Amino acid sequence: MLFGGGRRAPAGPRKTDDTMHPLKVTLEDLYGGKTAKVVVPRSIYERDPSGPIADRAGNRYTKKIEREVLEVLVERGMKNGQRITFPGKGDQMPNCLPGDIVLVVDQLPHDTFQRRGSDLIMKREITLLEALTGARVVVEHLDGHKVFVSSKPGEIVAPDAVKQVADEGMPVYGHPHVFGVLFMQFEVKFPEKLELTEAMKRVLGGILPGPEEVPKLEAGMKAHELEEVRRGGVACIHSWRCLVAAPAVARFDCCASCGCGIRGQRCFCCRCGGGLHVPPALLGRCSGFG
Repeated sequence: MLFGGGRRAPAGPRKTDDTMHPLKVTLEDLYGGKTAKVVVPRSIYERDPSGPIADRAGNRYTKKIEREVLEVLVERGMKNGQRITFPGKGDQMPNCLPGDIVLVVDQLPHDTFQRRGSDLIMKREITLLEALTGARVVVEHLDGHKVFVSSKPGEIVAPDAVKQVADEGMPVYGHPHVFGVLFMQFEVKFPEKLELTEAMKRVLGGILPGPEEVPKLEAGMKAHELEEVRRGGVACIHSWRCLVAAPAVARFDCCASCGCGIRGQRCFCCRCGGGLHVPPALLGRCSGFG
């Protein structure tokens, strides 16, 4: 016996519990909005003298599953976890009002953009030449429109520098003509090796700032040539950038490319960890640095 005999509270019949269903949408859907048809099941209990389900009053019921077709409007700027409610379209228990169907927005991951509220975050790799002489990139946005982005004249783009582009983020929910900010984090790809003649070095020395005084090898000094950092026979995949400070934007548990498996700790090998505060005991687990 599953039901309470059909008794009603003084305020009227109670309402059947709502049913929740995920509504999987892409970031493109949330940027441009869309209308879609969604099929969801709903349970209805019908009086049936020979039914397998009985209430306390002895009434018998048969459970029937119906497929409800809903037309869903995904509005521009909706957020992950936001709810879309269809009143009275849910399950219906005996002597009860039908419940609601509630669709919960479930935003799928995107290959290029991450979303933070009404803002978007992306990474873009540029060459060292671009970082020194001016970065110019074209970003294909979520609705297909293209955005030309360039650094300011004379500006040097530092590794992991974060720049912003106004009004190129997500539309603001309820105000679809107002947009957030697009944040771009630049990764500078350094050449692994340069074959420079002395003439080329002099040209660079006339352009780039150098040390106030160039150290010289003097008698009695021990001379060494820098080598790649290695532990366990494996070179650190991020070379010197393992040791620099963490980037200004959100830090992640560990770089996917590192593969050290340290979650919830700052991996010394990862750029995202920036070489910060890893217990020595954990360093031995990292295939890249320690």
